[in-house]
Amino acid sequence: MKKKFVSIVLTALMVASLTTACGGSSDAPATTSTPSAETKAATPAAETNAVEPESQAEPAEPESQAEPAETSASEGFTLLDVTTDMIQTGVYAADDNGTEWVFALFTDPAGTPMASLFGLTSDGNGDVICGTYAIESETDENGITWSALTVSDVYSGSDYVFGFGEAGEEVYLLADSETYYEGKYLSADETIVYMGTAAALLQ
Repeated sequence: MKKKFVSIVLTALMVASLTTACGGSSDAPATTSTPSAETKAATPAAETNAVEPESQAEPAEPESQAEPAETSASEGFTLLDVTTDMIQTGVYAADDNGTEWVFALFTDPAGTPMASLFGLTSDGNGDVICGTYAIESETDENGITWSALTVSDVYSGSDYVFGFGEAGEEVYLLADSETYYEGKYLSADETIVYMGTAAALLQ
């Protein structure tokens, strides 16, 4: 069977172009690009040898859709409700095998710190993790400050480790406790578009 080619970047650029062409502002959250309120159940996405998380973060194709992410302080809140003013950090990365990653730190409407990680493979499979987190930071011998988040995933009920590393203007996306990729910072607007695009492509 021929694999389909999908790209968060290309699709996000197309969405941005269509929004602008229809009179929308590039500064506005790209709510029109997001899918329905249900997203697929999640474990870290990675189907190649280059991205092989530890046993607790084994890649798995979603078999059923999960209920929208909720927090105790914000009943009914989902990833599709995230707006630019909630975004704290956004990072995009891709590996050599075409797997794309979108990491975001944000707060829910009640101000609860949350983190999410979308993973999308080149054949259109992927997962999403989202939840509250505990964070540990350390600087390695190369001067990279790593922020590793232990995230309590609202979809699976399991804990996963991912995050990011920073060294000057360089940023790295930590896909699990050992695997990282060179990434790029996303603005708040870009983060919303990339998250919505990834969620739409996972459907």
